[in-house]
Amino acid sequence: MMTALQTTKVTDGWVGPGGVSMAPASAETLVAAGLKAFYAYWLARSAGRIGPKRADIELRDMAGLLPHLHFYDVVDGGRSF
Repeated sequence: MMTALQTTKVTDGWVGPGGVSMAPASAETLVAAGLKAFYAYWLARSAGRIGPKRADIELRDMAGLLPHLHFYDVVDGGRSF
């Protein structure tokens, strides 16, 4: 059984909370320029995964977007953030 955030390739999609099937977003559906820039950065750093590893993210590379972002750490096996 696949759990949340487990996938080998982004194009496969993944199973989200409550077993909901999730698929990757499409850049064509994004309107805001800043969101498009962040999405492009996210995809480039993800290396085909659902998202980049924390070590793959360089905050200085997206300094202009930082006022609009929130970062969370998953702790206690996903019971808290």
